[in-house]
Amino acid sequence: MQWLLAGVLHQQPANRIGGQSDVEVLNARKVYWLGNKIQKILLAIENITERARLEREHAAAHERMLLQELTHRVKNSLQFIASMVMIEARSHKRGDGKASLERVSHRITALGQLYSKL
Repeated sequence: MQWLLAGVLHQQPANRIGGQSDVEVLNARKVYWLGNKIQKILLAIENITERARLEREHAAAHERMLLQELTHRVKNSLQFIASMVMIEARSHKRGDGKASLERVSHRITALGQLYSKL
């Protein structure tokens, strides 16, 4: 079990199957004063295990989405570069320059295909 008290995390042995600990937060809800001394404190213990699990799942899903977006952008950039090289190759007449540019374009396209497999 985990307790958050005055900013310090106290951990007790796990009570759940699979070794997962409950996450509980201890909050002072109301403090009753008598003069300048504390008379009583109303405490609330909130089990936030499910909320913490959902937050971790949401963070993991967000990370996967960002990775997919990055992959998509890299593949698009490689395709754009390959297209620009091919356009340059088409502007050349016959010769080694045209063949070299076509090979470069094919290599960039192959890199994009390889990247999408990783």
